[in-house]
Formats: sequence, structure tokens, C-alpha cells
Amino acid sequence: MSDKNNTPVGTRPASEKPQITELQWQAAAIASAFFSVVIGVSGSLWVLGWLPAETLAPATMAARGRTLTSIGAFLAAIVTFCTVAWRAKVAERQATVQERQLASTERQAVSVDENNLALLLQKGAELIADEDETKVTAGIASLGAAALAENERFATEALNLLAKYIERKHTIDQTHHLFNATADILSQSAANNRHKNVVITFECAPSANVNWAFIDGVNRIKYINGSFPNSTQNKGELNKRCFYERCIFYNIEYHEYSIVDRCIFVDSKIGIYFNQMNHCMFRNCDFSEVHFKKGIYISDFVESGIKNGGNYYYRKTPPIFETNELRTAVMPLLTARN
Repeated sequence: MSDKNNTPVGTRPASEKPQITELQWQAAAIASAFFSVVIGVSGSLWVLGWLPAETLAPATMAARGRTLTSIGAFLAAIVTFCTVAWRAKVAERQATVQERQLASTERQAVSVDENNLALLLQKGAELIADEDETKVTAGIASLGAAALAENERFATEALNLLAKYIERKHTIDQTHHLFNATADILSQSAANNRHKNVVITFECAPSANVNWAFIDGVNRIKYINGSFPNSTQNKGELNKRCFYERCIFYNIEYHEYSIVDRCIFVDSKIGIYFNQMNHCMFRNCDFSEVHFKKGIYISDFVESGIKNGGNYYYRKTPPIFETNELRTAVMPLLTARN
């Protein structure tokens, strides 16, 4: 019969078997050395025939000497073995003590570090809520230190505070130096993969003339209304973790990473078109090598999407269609360029 660990009843697991302790090895080493001395002295008397009423012939004395030498070598080996084992136990104990001291020191260092980060987080949250721009700058720096520190204990909290700050204070003005400082910290957090829980929503009135800026380092970001202006800074593919609703894009290279709804693309390069682009309009856009997939609402796409929009493709790289129905509906609406 065995227990739940399949260990026979009455038998200790291997890890629980008795082991000889450091003190036991020390006692064994001292005892073996003592008995070796006693046996050595007694053996010398025996070899030399100094025992009472005993006279030895030289040949007998030589034979006894050889015997005592063998016994001495054996006893020396025992003493050496016990001493080495004892010293090994001493070294093991010292290493264990040192390891525990090191672990304790590391725990204390981590605790101190986390206390400092907590203070940075608390102070940063207080400063970033102030109206004084100098204090806000200090608050952003404090939260940035907590967000990008080697210890990630408060990184998510710091990043969320920064995200909520620009969501609250810089929805309209995204050219301010404090916005840029905050966005830079968020971008650096993406390189460290610390942005998983950071969410931002930017929204303005449909009639407002607001130019958005792309922000990296955010797990999910939503833009509602507004536009992305034609500038070198904003060229390139759309952020892969974004949702765009009723936005206008100028001179953008679009790929299949973002979700767009009721947006307008102007003078843009469309990398691929698929059904996550809902009810969008395209004006003077390049559709070369676009892969038109199944599932597109053809009538909606044709009537409100690309019809009379001046869209085009290059003859060497025409669009690709998964169905003839798509090809028949879309190709006549695109101008071929050389």
C-alpha cells in the first residue's frame, strides 16, 4: 500500500531521509583523529616491543611495522574523509547564510524601490492635476519615471494617469509641448510592452476643425470626428491599435490593421480593402495591389465609397479581386495610370 505520493508506507521520501549534520561530521573527525593518535601510540609500542615482558626479533618488528603502516594509512584516510565532509558542510552552511542575506538585501532593495515608485506615482498624480504648467511638467516627468522604471510594479497605473491626462487636457490641442512629452513616454512604454491596459478616446464636435496626432504606446485608442492633416509627421501606416470614426485622412498609407467607420480618405495609398472599413469614402486614392476580399457590401462601397472620387491604380500593379462580381463593379470606377 502506498500514500498519495506513491511512497511505500513506513518509508520516508528521498528528500526526507536522515542526513549527517555538520556537528556530527565534526564530532566524527575529532573522534577519528583521537582514536588514530591512541592507536598510533599503542601500535608504536607494540611494534617496538616496549610492552611489558615482550622481546621481539628484528624480523617480527619489521612485520609489525608494515602492519601498523597499513592501519595508519587507513586511519588517516578516515580522518581526512571526515574532515573534508565536515568542511563541506561548513561551506554549505556559509553559502546558505550568504544566500539568505543576499536574498534579504534584494528584498529590502526591491521594497525601497517600490516605495520610491509609489511616491513618484502619488506625487505625479498630484502635480499633473495642477493648473500650473511647471508643476504639470514635473508631474509628467514623475509619472514617466514610474512608467519606464526597471521595476514594473506601478507602470500600468502611471501610464493610465498619463493617458487620462492627455485625454482630458489635450483633446483639442495636440501640438502642445506637454502633449508631446506625454506621448513620448507612451511611445517608449510600447517598446517595453507595458501599454497593454492603456486606453484613450479623443472626440470633438463634427464641426470642429481639430487635427489629431498619431500616438503609439496605447493598447486601444479611438478617434471620433476630426482629421489627420497632410504633413510629414503623419505620413505612414495607421496605428495598429486604433479605431477611427468619422475622421478625415490626408496622404495616409492604410493597411488592414485598424478599424475605420464612416471615414474619408483623401490622397491616400490604400494597402488593402476589407470589410472592417465601414461606409468610408475615398477621394483621389491609389488602389494599386489592393486585395478586394469577399464580404464587401458592393453597392455601398460603389455608390458612397469610390464612385466619382477620382481614384486610380497603376497598370503594372492592378488591384486583385476574389470574385468576378467585385471586379465588374469596381474596376470601371478606377482610372488606370502608367
